[in-house]
Amino acid sequence: MSYYRDVREYLKTLEENGKLVRVSRAINKDTEMHPLVRLQYRGLPEEDRKAFLFENVTDVNSRKFDMPVAIACYAGTTDIYAIGMQCKKDEIYGKWTHAQAHPIEPITVSSGACQERTIEGTELEQKGLDMLPVPISTPGFDNGPYTTSSHFVSRDPETGQYNMGNYRGQIKATDRMGCFAGNFSGLRAHWNKCRALKKPLEVACVIGVPPNLSYAAVARIAPGLNEYGVAGGISGEPVELVQCKTLDLRVPAHSEIVRSVRRISRLHGPRGNWFLRRCQLYYDAEKPDLRRFFESVSAEREQQNPRHRHRRGRAPAVGGRRHG
Repeated sequence: MSYYRDVREYLKTLEENGKLVRVSRAINKDTEMHPLVRLQYRGLPEEDRKAFLFENVTDVNSRKFDMPVAIACYAGTTDIYAIGMQCKKDEIYGKWTHAQAHPIEPITVSSGACQERTIEGTELEQKGLDMLPVPISTPGFDNGPYTTSSHFVSRDPETGQYNMGNYRGQIKATDRMGCFAGNFSGLRAHWNKCRALKKPLEVACVIGVPPNLSYAAVARIAPGLNEYGVAGGISGEPVELVQCKTLDLRVPAHSEIVRSVRRISRLHGPRGNWFLRRCQLYYDAEKPDLRRFFESVSAEREQQNPRHRHRRGRAPAVGGRRHG
């Protein structure tokens, strides 16, 4: 059995296995979407929990989006996770171990579905990221929409090794978004090296990838390995990559959406950190380790009629621990 070519094929498999709920009625991404999905984690037995595909997405201004949103589709339950790994539940750990011990290096193809449509220039400045139906994960507490299943691809400026990590991104403008990369993340390490070399760091943000890539992106893997190779180890076949048009980076060819970031600029300004303490909200604007990267988006590419992914539920377990 070959692995899922893209996330569309994977969602179809979830539906065939009774693990996907399609919601065709209008759902507000800013107030209703995540709370609806979250309800199943408050008492519903795990075997009855499912992934959700919202096909009629609106926002608080009654705007309608032409892109559906999938939530909890990668690891919403152990059953869903096993379908994504293409194995039985009790075989997940063994498959992870084998994938890291026997990575399969990616291959480059001449074109990919993610480049069916390119948005840049004036269209990017006027619409850009605002075209994406990014939900508000925790209405009433989040200060705006954040991507949660966004995988940032960068490359070590010294060794050329790729890193793909999952980072939360704040939509700040049609052509600008914020990204939190922790002190020990691969993206932060690459940025520190580029800063020392006084050169910009190129980054691509991909959304809507086959599940093996998402699992690799949220996992802690050993130094010397790259997520593309581990993802290939999971699927048993090399990941297909395509060359970015505006960056010297290769990204998964069958991604739904790719955002090309010309560089990560200087580290500056708090992104907006809100913490719930004693039923009150406090804003922390000074703590150094909570300051964020900011990015300037130079181009955005997507498949025709793309699907937006949003993370909800548990991240994959690796070595007995869950990461993400």
